[in-house]
Amino acid sequence: MKKNRFLGFFGKFAPEKILSDAQNTIEMVGELEGTQGKQGLESEPIAAGEKGDDSGLAAEKQKSKIAAELAKRVYHQFREVDNKFYFKDEPQKIAFEVRGRKLISNSQDDRIAKAMVAICQAKGWTRLKISGDREFCRQVWLEASLCDLKTVGYQPTKQDLAELEKLSGKK
Repeated sequence: MKKNRFLGFFGKFAPEKILSDAQNTIEMVGELEGTQGKQGLESEPIAAGEKGDDSGLAAEKQKSKIAAELAKRVYHQFREVDNKFYFKDEPQKIAFEVRGRKLISNSQDDRIAKAMVAICQAKGWTRLKISGDREFCRQVWLEASLCDLKTVGYQPTKQDLAELEKLSGKK
């Protein structure tokens, strides 16, 4: 009986090994606004009266509400296990992974690009470094631009700018 060379080489952790070699990444650049480098989907609430009024608390509640809505959109299409997001319709296939200040994927699927940008937005990231396949970078740039997130690593074409303008008008 012949041994499957692919499985023999990668072992039972094949998806994780393959994903660790992913070329498509989104990375946070700089610090989070107003948090001195804290990361996560939830930020620490500002104590009432800290700024002399409740405007800080109201802003934090609004951010939490937005983060919850974004998370709901992501979890509608993917399931998460240990910072790895799997397709709901393909439970053995890793769509992307969150590693601290970086999100990675092997796919150019536009659903993944949108979900990754939604996670960045929910985490409070405002500036993203995009790298990888040109089509992936284009999709991330477009989605991030629609969400008013700054990006580096992709130079949009005239067609990209026209598409952004068209989609911005629909929002």
